[in-house]
Amino acid sequence: MGMCSRATKLVTLLMALMLIATACGSNEEASESEEPGSATEAASTEPETDTAATEPEETEVEETVTTEPEDTGVSDLEPLDNEKVVVGYVGISKFAALYVAEESGYFDRYGLDVELQKVATGNDIALLMDEGQVDVGAIAITSGVFNSWNDGSELTLFLPAATEPFEGSQTQLLVRSDLAAEIATLDDLLGRTVGIEGGPGSGAEYLLAKVLERGGYTLADVTVETLGRGEASLALEGGLVEAAIAGSPASVAIAAAGTGEALEWGRDFVPGQMTVGYVASPEFLTARPDVAERMALAMALATADLLQGDDRTSTDVVNAVAKYTEKQPEDVKDLPSLFFNPEMVIPVDGFEDVQRVHLANGRLAYDEPFDISSRINVDFAAGAASLASQLTSN
Repeated sequence: MGMCSRATKLVTLLMALMLIATACGSNEEASESEEPGSATEAASTEPETDTAATEPEETEVEETVTTEPEDTGVSDLEPLDNEKVVVGYVGISKFAALYVAEESGYFDRYGLDVELQKVATGNDIALLMDEGQVDVGAIAITSGVFNSWNDGSELTLFLPAATEPFEGSQTQLLVRSDLAAEIATLDDLLGRTVGIEGGPGSGAEYLLAKVLERGGYTLADVTVETLGRGEASLALEGGLVEAAIAGSPASVAIAAAGTGEALEWGRDFVPGQMTVGYVASPEFLTARPDVAERMALAMALATADLLQGDDRTSTDVVNAVAKYTEKQPEDVKDLPSLFFNPEMVIPVDGFEDVQRVHLANGRLAYDEPFDISSRINVDFAAGAASLASQLTSN
């Protein structure tokens, strides 16, 4: 009985130890099975955290890529190999961009050898261009140009010049000083002799017609005297005419000399209008577009750099204008009043009005106006203005 009791106790003890061991083993397995589970959870969350952390870095990289083109700058046009361009011009301040581009090296920058030839009138240049002697004409768009277009000429207006100011223009009708009291109003001008440089159908005749339109009059209401370029001052002083149309710098010089006087009704008769521009031969634009493109850009840069604000009256600009208009620098007074548009816009409506007036005065060889836009190419001017803007802003 004692033996059984002890045996029973031993068995009970062994069974207890086995249960304890089994329980410990189960706890270790449970612990091991939980650790991989925790690692899995960490692994599943860590990639999400990493992805979220790297997403802003990817966005920053994309933003950096978009700004790289700005760092590279704008590509300028390559210079050509000393390409010659013959430009015929009428010596007025409205072509200052041409003079400045030549004197300040803008044409040289693009490998252009520009030869400037001064002529008396736009009609003369139109004839020279039709004969192939001139590539580009800086001229008033006269009756000769319109008639040439009507006859099938492919001369093309491709660059703008300066526009008239809305007030304070130096293009004026000047009355002889000793007659200023007698010709005090537009009505007093009727029957008088008025000088115009360039003759019938010229830019000056158009301007005189615009003055007379203010009172409902026409060219038939005055006696028109044709003068040569630069002769207005002598004609007034010598008594050949009683009044004359003149642009600056001639008008300024006449007033300063006391030869003529501009009265209120003889000022600002074409406010904000463009009556002059640069026309090119078809050979120049179609066979040499790379040359035309660089000429346009050179003049757009000259306009943007040197013909805005107070820069218009800088010594270099004034001297360039004086040189090509054959005046003294102190007589170049109209530059602050002229508008040189850096956007190089060619306003069609102004030239349509020129055609209308020449038609009314019987200066054209046709009876019905044609679409003036068919003789204008705005692409060179627009492209030059756009590139010039980019180049000057960098």
